[in-house]
Amino acid sequence: MRQLRWLAPLCFALVLPACEFIPDRTLDYTRAQQLPPLSTGGVFDRSKLRDDWVVPEGERKALSEEKFELPPPPRALEDITAIKAAYRELGEDRWLAVSESPSRIWSAVSRYWAENGLRIVREQPDSGVMEVKVPRNAARALNWLDTLKLTDALPETWTVHIQNGLKRNSSEIRLDGPDGAAQKALLTALETWLAERNEESYSLRARQLDSKPRVKLLESEDGTAKLALYVDYDRGWFEVDQALAQAGIRVVDRDRSQGTWDVALKTRTIFERWLDRLKGLGDQPPADTRLRLIRGNDGLILQAEPLSSGQAGQERARRLIENVLEHLS
Repeated sequence: MRQLRWLAPLCFALVLPACEFIPDRTLDYTRAQQLPPLSTGGVFDRSKLRDDWVVPEGERKALSEEKFELPPPPRALEDITAIKAAYRELGEDRWLAVSESPSRIWSAVSRYWAENGLRIVREQPDSGVMEVKVPRNAARALNWLDTLKLTDALPETWTVHIQNGLKRNSSEIRLDGPDGAAQKALLTALETWLAERNEESYSLRARQLDSKPRVKLLESEDGTAKLALYVDYDRGWFEVDQALAQAGIRVVDRDRSQGTWDVALKTRTIFERWLDRLKGLGDQPPADTRLRLIRGNDGLILQAEPLSSGQAGQERARRLIENVLEHLS
């Protein structure tokens, strides 16, 4: 019995190293040769023959040699629930740019005034106008005014204007009545409040505001494109100039009084750059397209004019209009 007691460990010790001599055939299928199709000698119909287990076609390399890394998970609720709002100022014009449609912002702005004890005494949702009143005997409204340091700086009533922004599904909020400093204080306070909200409701009465875009792409029968901008001239010049900068388009010359930008879009060859240096132009590329901002009856028209003839110039002009439209803020 004593000899049998040592027999089992001895056999285990001999069998365990022997496992190393057994080849691992896990990946042998990757090197297997494909046999030619089965020949039936014309006896059977080939359309009725098929493999029981079809192996799909693929690359012979079964495993990637690169190290696989799991992509990091998105940060929880990052920019999902927040409404993006930003205070803007251009000359005497002050507004709040918001990344939501007017019908949604209408409900949010109405709630903001109500939460701070203010009353809406008049509403015209179809035109985007609401009139707000500060009850001087309401403690909540007085505390709100004291927090903003506007106790003696606000009129009893003022008007709020909500309209479409220049970008799709965006809005602009303006105030009429308070002075410039009070407008900035009110709009920045509203900006902070909106940044912490996710507005899921919308106003059916203000839904008409969503269908009043302030930028339209106009196309003629010959294929040329223009932009209609329903803003004043100062705002239009500023926005187009910013759009050109954001798009990385090289502006060779600009003339605000004439409403023109001369831009260089064409990519020059080595020979063309060398020829321009001989002409004394240096490395500055010559302008090939002109943007022109024209005052209209109810807004502005932005059109692009090629400075050279040919189909290529027309195509560059159209791409320029589309690029400006994409980058308008």
